[in-house]
Amino acid sequence: MEMRHYIRAVGLMRTILATLLTDTLVSCSTIPDPIKDNIKYPHTFHDVGYLEKYGRIAFDDVADLTVDLTKLVYSDKDGILEIKFEVVEDIAYEKIFFTDPNNYVVISYKDGLSSKKAMFTAFKYNGWFGGTSEIDQVILHAYGQYKVRTQK
Repeated sequence: MEMRHYIRAVGLMRTILATLLTDTLVSCSTIPDPIKDNIKYPHTFHDVGYLEKYGRIAFDDVADLTVDLTKLVYSDKDGILEIKFEVVEDIAYEKIFFTDPNNYVVISYKDGLSSKKAMFTAFKYNGWFGGTSEIDQVILHAYGQYKVRTQK
């Protein structure tokens, strides 16, 4: 193959790949931007991975996460984890494993006298295409609304 044909083929493949990737990224978003203007509560995310502890390489479960204006509710086959915003200490968006490409929403909260963490990531497309950032934005928006309402 001549070099000019090779360059054309590479350019064409790059264009096709960019188009497919853009379509995938757009299709992963479930709430139109800006999220704060378009979110309706309670909002449920499906296929959310959950970890209770750092160091695990597999999710404890994959199920539904519902974000309300006062709490988060994770419902799986084993039961319900409910985290009220009044006990939340911190919300972070981070990588928790250096080998894992996924980002996680890490909720630090009090359970009685002990501190706990709940880590969530979008399981669809392994969280690579914006699903986890959308979860983070919705949780932060709901938590901000909670703080505004309770400080009056």
